[in-house]
Amino acid sequence: METQERKERREKRIQSLKDCQTPTDLAFNIWTKQMEEYMGDRSIYRNPFIEWIESYKSKSTPKNWTSYKTPRDLAEGIWKPYLDRSDDYGLFADLRNALVDWIEQYANSFLN
Repeated sequence: METQERKERREKRIQSLKDCQTPTDLAFNIWTKQMEEYMGDRSIYRNPFIEWIESYKSKSTPKNWTSYKTPRDLAEGIWKPYLDRSDDYGLFADLRNALVDWIEQYANSFLN
């Protein structure tokens, strides 16, 4: 059973993704500055990710990450489905779903 603390942490993580306003915000939410302290520069992921989302919105072909055809493909490329095997709490599935929803809403918005 999921502890209350773990549930709150998961909900906070999902909400932080949903609260992003731009593809850049979203990229930094996924590949954080803290992550760079341990793993090095993450712009190699952030930049193609941002470009993919903008291409999806404009219905054009991205220059990078061309194997991803849908937001679901992209989400599964970031948080691989095999991660679900060791995730009893559904975090990765929730992150994928939130990312797909975010991209779809952004792509269908007329304000950006």
